Order: sequence, then C-alpha cells, then structure tokens
Amino acid sequence: MVEVIVFLKSHENALISNPTERLHGAVVKLLARRLNIEEIHGPERARFCLSPIYDVSLNMVRRFEKNKKYLFRLASTNRKIRDSLLLQLAIDPIVVLENTAFEVCEVLSEELYNIEEPATDTLYFISPTTFKVSKTEHLPLPEPTRIAKSLSKILNCEIVLPAIEDMCVRTKAISFSHHVLIGFVGYLKFNEPLRELAYLHFTGLGYSTARGFGSVLVRGVHPNEKRIKELHEKFSILEKKRCGN
Repeated sequence: MVEVIVFLKSHENALISNPTERLHGAVVKLLARRLNIEEIHGPERARFCLSPIYDVSLNMVRRFEKNKKYLFRLASTNRKIRDSLLLQLAIDPIVVLENTAFEVCEVLSEELYNIEEPATDTLYFISPTTFKVSKTEHLPLPEPTRIAKSLSKILNCEIVLPAIEDMCVRTKAISFSHHVLIGFVGYLKFNEPLRELAYLHFTGLGYSTARGFGSVLVRGVHPNEKRIKELHEKFSILEKKRCGN
C-alpha cells in the first residue's frame, strides 16, 4: 500500500480546460518509461488511483499562475507504480500538461500505515466519484450496492456493507477533451466500522480512478508521514464543510 503527493510549480500563467485528463496522460507516459504497457493498461494492470490537480487550499483548478504551488495525489496497492513514478521524476522533474511545463518541487511518499480498525467507518470522496451503469450512462450517487460490488471485485470476495448512518454529497464535474462527466464529492459514514474499506484508500472507488475520478480517503487509515497525515485531515475537513458540518 503506497501513496505519493507531488507538488508542482507552473512555469507560466495558463488556463487548461482539461487538466485532469492531461495529468493522466503525463503520468501514464512517465510510468511507461519504466513499466510494460500491460502493467499500466492491460487486464493484469497494477491498480492505481490518480487525483485531479489541486491548489494548496485543496480546490480543483483549471487556471494556473506562474510559480504558484499545486499538488496531486497518487495511491496504489502496488509499490512498482510508486517507485517507477518517483524514479522517473527524479531523472526528469518536469511534467508537461498541454503546452505548459510544471516543475516538480517536492514529493511526499508513504508506505507505512496504521489501520485503526474501530475508526474505519467513513469514506471521504475527495474527487468526483461515479459508477458506470452502461456504455453511455453513469450514476453519480454513493449507492451502497455499487460500493459493495466495487470493493468485492477489488478483494475478490463478497463484501457486505454496514448500514449508512450519515451521508452528505454534492455533484462536481471533471472536463475532458470532448465531454464533461459528473460525479459526487462529500462523505459517507456507516453505522459500524468495516476494515476492508481501508483498501479503497489506495485503489479508489468506481469508474475511471486512474483519470481523476474516485479518489477516496478512509477514516482510520493513518500514514506515518506527518505532512501526508495533515493533508488527509485537511481534505476530510473540506468534505465535511461542503455540508456545513
């Protein structure tokens, strides 16, 4: 189980209409220099979750200012994904989105976590999350049966979720080159803990987690790295504030 926070600075002022899609392309390109394409896109691919780009206040952004700091998060159950990305960024610390160059100015990485099992009862959706219903339909709602189905598929065993105790979500969109896809952000709390939820912290949830959707933080998953832990707390507070909590 691994997690990386990458801090970037833009070399110029820029407006990028689809930064999440551009980030996905840039990260896959970096990984492909170290991994076989089947390990990234094939049926046996290493699962990873890539967030959108945020400013330091943790707002998703499309407009970038010169020399201002931004960040994105990548999490995975496979260390090869993390190690390949870090090695390539160490060799060439420039990420190009559209025609704008971003310099990697800092990287935080973690692989040691304390799972506080009695606290694993809440999911924080820090990027828009949606479930694919059909080829042309998506469901931007935290439907328990679809959450259970996704988690069961990840763990290759049947998972039964506890009842929902509290929930507050809002819709939010991500723009792609030729379409806009709507998901939900916010939080979902169950009436009792479920240790297996901790896996979603590293795999994400729902549709297209490698393209900015479905980034999830799980209450009770504590990284040892202090600054990553602080970012988790800020993200969690932000999702609660969306609902006035």
